Amino acid sequence: MSIRLAHHAHYHHLRMNEMGRVVWAHFVSTFGMSLVSVFVPIFLLKSGYTFSDVMLYLAALGLFSLPLQLVAAKLVVRIRANHAMALGIAGKAVFLILLMTLGSESWPLWLIAMFWAVWRAFYWVAFHINFSKTRSRKREGKQVGGAAALKTLAGGLAPAIGGIVATSYGIDIAYGLAAGLLVVALVPLLHGQEVSVRRPVQLRLLHFRKVWRDLFANVSNGITTSSEIIMWPILVSFLIPSYAGIGILSSVVVLSSIAVSLYVGRREGKRGKHRYIREGVFVTTISDVFRLLAQNATHVFGINLFGGIGNSLYYTPFVTKYYDHADEEPRLEYLTAMEMAHEVAWSLFFLLAFALSFFLSPATVLLVCIAIATPFNFGIRAIR
Repeated sequence: MSIRLAHHAHYHHLRMNEMGRVVWAHFVSTFGMSLVSVFVPIFLLKSGYTFSDVMLYLAALGLFSLPLQLVAAKLVVRIRANHAMALGIAGKAVFLILLMTLGSESWPLWLIAMFWAVWRAFYWVAFHINFSKTRSRKREGKQVGGAAALKTLAGGLAPAIGGIVATSYGIDIAYGLAAGLLVVALVPLLHGQEVSVRRPVQLRLLHFRKVWRDLFANVSNGITTSSEIIMWPILVSFLIPSYAGIGILSSVVVLSSIAVSLYVGRREGKRGKHRYIREGVFVTTISDVFRLLAQNATHVFGINLFGGIGNSLYYTPFVTKYYDHADEEPRLEYLTAMEMAHEVAWSLFFLLAFALSFFLSPATVLLVCIAIATPFNFGIRAIR
């Protein structure tokens, strides 16, 4: 075997090993967080915090995370992506421990928000660096679709399990279980070689006139995601008060969403990524409209099922294009800017909800914000 072929084979083996570690850690950490993430704002409301307090806390997550994105990018260069991911996961474990002890210690919400922001900033930039560099360009649709299916499996089953644990044994036990899984997830990230390249971070290398459509698409994605994973579960909690009921209804999307993710991952190259994005955005928008009309558990079940299918239709091709563009641009700067765009959207969305909470009832604020977020689904289509 020639030196060049031997080097290529070694790099390919290294890349496959790295992909396995990253996907495994991502699956376990997503499962751990999904046990409780849907319940956190609901838990704060049940603990006596006002609706305005919770909206300001959620806005603080984005406001803290926004400048930390630049710190995270420099950290990826200094300690490599796997260790940055591990640090982010550790921050989320501390976040859960603070929530678990909130009743006895009365931690300020800004401190809890800070540790969640550490996870959002350090974990996601590093994860995208890792996945985008280790994926196979020939099989990227299948790989992204497979990772999305695993994420859906974790994020779909875990809320039901977490809700049952929280209802049967208390939310503190659920927080502890989630924190333990996060510790398990970070272990493989502390060992093994990485494919990340060391170089200084230079945001000036990014041509914003070229990538503004991608940034706007991720702003839109950030707003619709904020509505889906925060506003909607809180609204559901007004209809269904138990953690178990909320968790089970949050899990109904699993089988259909996994099937759609795998199917789209295999077919997007033939039918075109933008076609699936358009179809997914349309289905998601219809489900968002019906969220405004939900009155009972049956409505919630149908909306979650329909919305999960729509999300799975657009998510895989959206992320595939995201990584394709990361290959074309200065990777670290592009991914950092995209994450910052997401945090800007998150912050503004919850600052708006915080302002509205002084004039409208909580249920009305939730409905207004879901209505505002719905047209932003079409902004996701702006990605190049």
